[in-house]
Amino acid sequence: LLLFWSVTDSDLSKAFDRVIILFGWINAPLHLLQKYALQHRLNWPSSDIIIVRSFVSWIWWSEKTRVDILRPVADFLISTVYNCIADVSNNAPGILIHCMSNGGGWHLMTLSKMLFQSDSLAVRTGRNIRLAMVFDSVPGIGEYRSLFVFSSQGVESGAIKAALTIPSFLIWIYLFTRAIVSREETLLTRLHSALQVDQLLPRTEHQAPRVYIYSATDILSQAHSVERHLAVLKKANPPFDIEVEKFARSRHVSHAQTDPERYWDAMRRVWDRSALSNAKL
Repeated sequence: LLLFWSVTDSDLSKAFDRVIILFGWINAPLHLLQKYALQHRLNWPSSDIIIVRSFVSWIWWSEKTRVDILRPVADFLISTVYNCIADVSNNAPGILIHCMSNGGGWHLMTLSKMLFQSDSLAVRTGRNIRLAMVFDSVPGIGEYRSLFVFSSQGVESGAIKAALTIPSFLIWIYLFTRAIVSREETLLTRLHSALQVDQLLPRTEHQAPRVYIYSATDILSQAHSVERHLAVLKKANPPFDIEVEKFARSRHVSHAQTDPERYWDAMRRVWDRSALSNAKL
């Protein structure tokens, strides 16, 4: 589920100034995620890059399993970033979060909880971390519709699509019933709530800028879902900058293919703004 891509020996002469975490969408092919990682490498050659893959089985996992999967990521951030900010003599690297679709959002939600609950002294004390966040096609709503569209991707036959409505509906019933019995919010409701907090990672002091990239024609993470989230977020007058890139016709998590220059320029801008935000503190 995890792929670490560290700087090479030839890069060591350059300043190590960021860890990039790419949270992939559900069942994303590895070769597509590697294309995003390669572009990150071209943009920022001295960065360490972590690819976190997401699978539909995440829905069934226990919280312990989800935490165990992400434990290497949390440990890496503590040792590489948080231990550096605890030592005032070191220049600590920043963190760039690249979160794709709800699957990526759920992993980020889990990692955030893990770090805030960490017993590490370095996580709770020290200087502020430079953090920037990119949300691509997230957060979505409409769990049943999303499940059906996801399960029927690539299916041309109308009869097969009709048959797929039954398992999709049964899965949705299971998730909805489990949420009622456990008296918990549904996964997507929890995701919306998690992304509405000011501080997603410890020691960022609310100053991490965000960019939301989505499309008017996305049928999985629909535009009105992202815009509802943004309306709630902006109404709370958050202490961080928010940039919005709304594409007209790109498909789900395909905005970088539709207009790569626009997509990656937004990525670079949000990272540049994180330096300005950190300088204010």
